[in-house]
Amino acid sequence: MTDLIIRVATSPESGRGHLTRCLNIRKFINISVTWYTDFTDKYIISLIPKRDKIYQEKNKNSCDLLQKNNLKKNNILLIDSYHISYKKKEELMSNFKVVSIEDKKTDLKVNIVICPQPLVDSKKNIYNLIGL
Repeated sequence: MTDLIIRVATSPESGRGHLTRCLNIRKFINISVTWYTDFTDKYIISLIPKRDKIYQEKNKNSCDLLQKNNLKKNNILLIDSYHISYKKKEELMSNFKVVSIEDKKTDLKVNIVICPQPLVDSKKNIYNLIGL
């Protein structure tokens, strides 16, 4: 069975938008979800459904615990953190189906890139309305 893994930015310096976005996506998911955060407190724990698992990475750039837990290859990994490098996101594709939420146009080579922001092609003055 496929599970969803969410690696989300939750540190106070990142704001709560990433977590809020992932919690909204979670409402539509009927499979098991495991969360990897870079900061966890009572408030964050209270927002995540009780049936889900939560792990805290050592810092905002890390996916070490996620990789160490050696999860099944058919799992889907949703990354909503701009602190995780493109290189790391692409490396994670060897273990997961990777979906990455990005705030700008990118050449990131993962399974799916979601951009919740409108993008402007400055050369053509064209707006791309892209979103969840």
